[in-house]
Amino acid sequence: MWFVLMMMACTVEPETNDTDSNSGVDTEDVSGTDPDSASIDIAGSWVDNYGYAHVISDTSWESYDSGAPVALTQFNNAQGWTVGQNHPDDFFPNQWSRFDWVEDVNGQLWYCQTAFDEDSEDSALAVAAADSSDAATTGCGGSPWSQLNAER
Repeated sequence: MWFVLMMMACTVEPETNDTDSNSGVDTEDVSGTDPDSASIDIAGSWVDNYGYAHVISDTSWESYDSGAPVALTQFNNAQGWTVGQNHPDDFFPNQWSRFDWVEDVNGQLWYCQTAFDEDSEDSALAVAAADSSDAATTGCGGSPWSQLNAER
């Protein structure tokens, strides 16, 4: 399955609420100004099982199959998701994406780009999480999730 990963080069103002008003889900402010806010658990440099590099930080998810970062605005480590706005010069410009991630019982990290063309941050937040019960074979839009392996 083709995963469209978009990146955002300009700054997007994150929501300052710690709870999403639609879902009541605790979220984390990614503005970087709160010294008590946690970092996204999957920050780092990765290579997926298709050979594409990913660089993930508290504020962006960059995939080298698309060339432009998604500007992350919220994430939730406990539930394994993040949302962000797509780069204006990439596929689905200025739309919103959602990524879900999970670590399986063997310690393998998997991700699914659950949404890539939502009209707003709220609509990206409202997208149901992908089914992670069998990430290796299904659950991400009817396809397997993508593996992320630490870049060496």
